[in-house]
Amino acid sequence: MTASLPAAVDLRGFRWRLAPVQRKLEWELEAAKARLADRLQQALRAASQVAELEATRNEQAAAAARVMRARGDAHAHAQALVYLSVLASRMVEAERERQAAESQADAARAECLACQRRLDTLVAARDSALGQHVRQELQRESKEADAAWLMLRAGDRHPVRDEGGAEA
Repeated sequence: MTASLPAAVDLRGFRWRLAPVQRKLEWELEAAKARLADRLQQALRAASQVAELEATRNEQAAAAARVMRARGDAHAHAQALVYLSVLASRMVEAERERQAAESQADAARAECLACQRRLDTLVAARDSALGQHVRQELQRESKEADAAWLMLRAGDRHPVRDEGGAEA
């Protein structure tokens, strides 16, 4: 609860009937966070694979260009171009996987936010119910104190007498 409570109020009487629902929402949020972490890790691996393939492609393209300039071997150059096209298709596939992983991470992030909103709503309802309980307890204690004070004042006007008629 964000607001401070009066120290004189005994909260042991407060029973939050939706506590099991709150625990379930907390567990769902933790599971959603774990899924998000997994999806983010997959996205990082996919991005790393794309970068690795891109670096390999750049190295191989530079090497093929050097070989062609140095030797002028058309057959070796054709083989290098075939290999570069294979790398390009692997890069396209890796980029698709990276985008899919990013999309899954975005969905997991949205799921986390939705779980957090549901939990926040329930916690706000709990805080409101607790505040109402505190107000009711303070009102009840105030009524008891007033009644005790009135009884005390009434006792001052009418002293209690013992069996012999003397004031006690």
